[in-house]
Amino acid sequence: MIEPYDPATTPWLHVYGQYAYHDPVHIVGTRLGLLRLVNACLAAMAEPPLYETAIPQPTLFTNDGEGYDLHVACVPTAEAMGAYVKPYHALWAVNAEDLASPQWPLKEEERTP
Repeated sequence: MIEPYDPATTPWLHVYGQYAYHDPVHIVGTRLGLLRLVNACLAAMAEPPLYETAIPQPTLFTNDGEGYDLHVACVPTAEAMGAYVKPYHALWAVNAEDLASPQWPLKEEERTP
């Protein structure tokens, strides 16, 4: 049975990524949506740390009603960030290696089967 839709209790969250380097990132959401983001961040930093582990949270929604899962990863060092592709949307701001990677930002050679 599908639950009735209630906009007042739906966790709304928009994350607008960087178009290119030095561009800002914008996070906009309802209180519930932002709380889910905070909880995902806290879970990723838990002891023991869940390094490079995606934490799927209950589905969030954009303002057109499309749902998505939130993944947060905590890496142990600044060097470990090299395993992740650049977060830019502008094609001129990324290299071919980054464009070949799947959605979640770990580079292909860093993935475990």
